[in-house]
Parts: sequence; C-alpha cells; structure tokens
Amino acid sequence: MKKIVVVEPQCLAFEHAQFNAALLATIANAFPQAGISFWADARHHAEVALLLREAGVGIPMPDSPAIEAHWPRNQWRCLIREHRFNQRVMANAQGESADLVVFSSISNTALLSLKLVLGRMDSPPRTLAFVHSILAGLSRRGKRFWNWPLGIRTAVSVPTPPALTLIGLSGTILRSLAELHYDDGGWAHLDHPYIFSSPSLPREPACAGGRTIAVGLLGALRRSQEQYAELIGDFSGSASGFRFALVGHLATPYPALARLLPDARVYQPVSYAAFASLMRGVDYVLMLPDRDHHRWAVSCALLDAYNHFKPGFFLNTPLVREYRERFGDFGYFADSLQELRTIMARVGRHFSPEEYRSQQDAICRARNHFEPACLAPRLRSIVAPDWPHTS
Repeated sequence: MKKIVVVEPQCLAFEHAQFNAALLATIANAFPQAGISFWADARHHAEVALLLREAGVGIPMPDSPAIEAHWPRNQWRCLIREHRFNQRVMANAQGESADLVVFSSISNTALLSLKLVLGRMDSPPRTLAFVHSILAGLSRRGKRFWNWPLGIRTAVSVPTPPALTLIGLSGTILRSLAELHYDDGGWAHLDHPYIFSSPSLPREPACAGGRTIAVGLLGALRRSQEQYAELIGDFSGSASGFRFALVGHLATPYPALARLLPDARVYQPVSYAAFASLMRGVDYVLMLPDRDHHRWAVSCALLDAYNHFKPGFFLNTPLVREYRERFGDFGYFADSLQELRTIMARVGRHFSPEEYRSQQDAICRARNHFEPACLAPRLRSIVAPDWPHTS
C-alpha cells in the first residue's frame, strides 16, 4: 500500500474534524509506509491538521486539492453535481496511482453516484466509504416524496461494486442492516476512531466528599429536550443532591429546559477549551438519546464522556446496549424515564465511590476499542486481508 487518498466531500471548517483526524491517524497506523493525501475544504483541512499536531500525531499533511463542499439543496441537482465530483475524484486518484480511496463521509446521493461510477470503471482503486447518520432514513422516509427515488433506501439497495466497502461504525448498524435485508455483503464494521486527549484517570470526584453531584448534558441537544426538562425538573431543588450543567448547547430552543440550566447556550457550540473545562466540573453525564438514532449512528458525545472518564445515567438504546455488553457497566442504565429517576434518586442519597471507580474501569476498557492504534489491525483486515503480503 503506497498511496492513499482520503476525501471529505461534505464537511466545512471544524465540522467532523475530530472524526477525520482520528480516521487519518488510524489509516497511518494501519499502513505506516503509505503516503496519505487528504482532500477537503481548505479550512477543514487546516482544522484537521491542527488537531493532529496537538495530539502529537506525526502525519505529513501535504497541500491537496481544495474541495468546494457546498452542494445544492435540491436532491436532483445535487446528484448531478456529486456524480461529476465522484468521477473527478476517481480520475484524479487513478492519475496519482492511488491504491486506496477513502470517503470519510458520504450523502445518500453521493453514495448512489459512487456505486454507479465504480461499477463502470474497468479497474477502480480499492474504495471505502464511511456511512454516518444518513442511515436513519432506512427507518423513516422524509416528507418530500419526490426525493424518495434518491433516498438512502435506493442508495443501499443498488448492488455494491466489488471495489467498494461501506463502513458502519457499530455492530448495531450492521445487525440493523441485516434485519432489513440491506446488507449485500459490501459492508464492514469498524468502531468509531477517537483520539483521547485525557491519558489517565482523574482524581476522585468532588461528590465523593458528600458534596452535590454534578451532572452534565453533552452534545448538540435537539432530541428528547422535553424528557431532559421533565427529569431535571424533578431534581431541581438543592435538597436533591444534584446540580445540572449544559456542557454542550441547545441546537433548537426549548425554554422549559433552558430555564433549568444555568448559562444555557442556544445555537452556540462551545470551544474545545471551554468544553474540557466544563467536563472537569461534572461527575456524571446524562444521556437520553433517541433510540432509533442510536440504531443507525454512533454518539460522539458518548466517546467525549469516555475521553474524560465520566460515567453516566443512560436510557437504554441499541448502541448503549452494545457498548454495555462489550465493555461492562460504564454508568447506570434504564429502560424508562421513571426507572432512571429512581436510580438517580438512589445515587443522590447514597453515592458509592466503589461503583464509580468500577464504572471508570469499564470506560478504560472501552477506550482501548476506539484508539487509532487499536483499530489499525481491523482496518488492515478490511482493506487488505492478505496483509502484509499486499504490495
């Protein structure tokens, strides 16, 4: 494996930069002798390069063709533009004698086009495409029925060319595809790569000394805001033993929740430095994710919690169950809001340092499965099963 091209066709500036930095680190670990080019929006390229430098990951990032990652909102026009883009990417990759092309994200129309482009090439390069939350469209269609022929159901139903492997970021995703008969053998599972910036366990949590338990809400909250407001409202009094902080931001306004959270931010993502500072101030995270969303996508917020060794209070979802089965109890789990309320009340009355440390031990085990160096052998087996004999 001598030349690898990684393409980010969608993301601008800081969007998805963490994932792409970790993916590049994984590729570099898997194929240390290969030259890697990263084709992306110019600002996004700079953000990813900065993250890699800050993490001490020594991947040369040569100047690469800048991508204009602005696509028409109209799906039919988008398909035409993305088809031309995919043709150009594959032609350029062949011109550079690339052994491997990796699409770090992809839209439903771009996936449909990529299958057509690769299917018509005589000897296409080995290609991977990481498929993210667009898979949620397999469970529910959008309201714009005129776009249905270009939807994700069509894209995954078209046969996958032999040169292409589609990557799902959890075992749950691949099982869900098989249940709906969408897995044509062109899929593989690779855990979500993540560069952990907190290398060691923090000191004992502040609440171990009998102080109020601090609980953080992570991510860009747009789902389940009513549930968050209901649950937090039940523990809003000072006698509850809890205080709540918004570590992320509200992606959509919800005044009933904003009133319960000091300094709630709407539409304003926090910086990395502010996020890290806020995370140091909480003992647990609270996650009430949409169950169907967790069937088709991996939660980066959950990995952010792992990064800071924070156990949590979780509603069970397919993804949470998968990670719990694989790594052990990294927090407290419930099937309903009422059950979670009961668990939190118990923890508020009787905090257990032993349970907390056990949950952090599970997080330590979990982190090993997302580190780029740990994922490299799996990526090699997907790309080149006969490695190291592949030239």
